Amino acid sequence: MNATVSTDRTQISLVVDKAVKEKAYENLKRAGLKPSDMFRDVLHYIATTGEPPIKRELLSAEDRELLIEAKKVLANPGKITRVKLDDLDKL
Repeated sequence: MNATVSTDRTQISLVVDKAVKEKAYENLKRAGLKPSDMFRDVLHYIATTGEPPIKRELLSAEDRELLIEAKKVLANPGKITRVKLDDLDKL
């Protein structure tokens, strides 16, 4: 993504764990990207689309599996069987 370069610029700084920064910069370099270009592209994407390019999901592996199964059932619910609360222990 090529962002249009403006003469009206500002600087952003952030604090991050040193080990995370070093590993991320190493991976960016391996991908042929400079960190400043990557951050500019992400900000340009957000400014253009109104949405972040990633979603933060805090799910355990078990919750993720349950969510996948729930989506499958909701997509194809099959036959609905009506039961009374008193009959649930018999199922």
